[in-house]
Amino acid sequence: MRLSVPVEAGDAPGRCKIAWKMVDENGVLFFPASALRPIYFEVAVVP
Repeated sequence: MRLSVPVEAGDAPGRCKIAWKMVDENGVLFFPASALRPIYFEVAVVP
């Protein structure tokens, strides 16, 4: 299975850390027992 998550970054160079949680079309968490542990990823905008 492959999962894609669209992310938008600003125009200025820099880094940001993003916390992401999966929800359904109604906004209900898919894994409520793990709700306190989001998936983190870092985005780097380079010139």
